[in-house]
Order: sequence, then C-alpha cells, then structure tokens
Amino acid sequence: MVDFKILIAEHDKNMKKMMSDTLKDSFKTEVVETGAEALKKIATFKPEIVFIDFQIDDMSSIELQQEIAKNYPEVHAVMMSNIDRSKISLQSMKKRAMDYLYRSEDAERFLSDVCKLVRWLIDIKYQSPKESALVASGFYDLAKKLYEEKKWSVEEIEKILEERNK
Repeated sequence: MVDFKILIAEHDKNMKKMMSDTLKDSFKTEVVETGAEALKKIATFKPEIVFIDFQIDDMSSIELQQEIAKNYPEVHAVMMSNIDRSKISLQSMKKRAMDYLYRSEDAERFLSDVCKLVRWLIDIKYQSPKESALVASGFYDLAKKLYEEKKWSVEEIEKILEERNK
C-alpha cells in the first residue's frame, strides 16, 4: 500500500463503492457523503488529495473547495463529475480547484487517473522551493501534461517513494 491518503466526498452509493473498492488496497482511503463530513474528516485523516463529487450533498462542491483552500491549503482538491468538463473546469478553476477528474464508472480508468495524479503530486512535494515556484508560475500545465501521457501504476509510485525516502 502506498503511504498516500485520499479522501473521497461522493454522494452516489454505487460510485462510492467502486472508488473505495478500487483504491482500498493501493492507498489509504476514506469515503464521506457530505461536505460537512469531508471537512471533519480532513481535520483528522489529513489527506493529500480530496476528490469532490460535483453534486455533493449539503453544500456546493465549489463551496467545499473554497473551505479546503482556506483552511487546508496543503490539500489538493480535485473536482469529479461526469457532466460537461468545460463548464465545471472553468467554474472550478476560478475558485482555486487544483484539478478535474472525469468521474468514470470504469474502475481501471479511475485507478489509472488517480495514479497519474498521485505520481505528479509526489514529484511536486519533493521539489525544491525554487522548482515549486516555477510550477506555480506556469509549469503546472506542462508538467501535468507530461505525466498524463504515461500510465502510472501503484507499484511504480511505491518504488519512487521508497527511493525518495532513502
């Protein structure tokens, strides 16, 4: 299991089960249904990533993202939806969402997308402050595009973390 914590805020029971079942053997994963539950869980679980369903119960996903950005800036918020990506991405980016993930019912695709994102975040975490500033100033999209072109597995991520922790 990769030492990387993922929180999923998802309202749909079938999607919750698929996501949890897909990630539980690879990453430390918790699942909640509402925005309020997500905020409570972030405080105790301390995830690196929070996947937020666009149609989360009890508050808008944009409001949840804003709360995460304000109170937990170290947490990477990722919007998930199967709705038209362009509309959500634009709304989400204006409110400081860090990423967008198409909410597919295909478990293999979901795991592959999560692994790509985790791999990219690991590299960002281990960069020097100077490199991080470069990423923040425009290399974000370029770096992300490069990682999206390769499929990453859980095993590759574990190997990279082991090498970095030596």
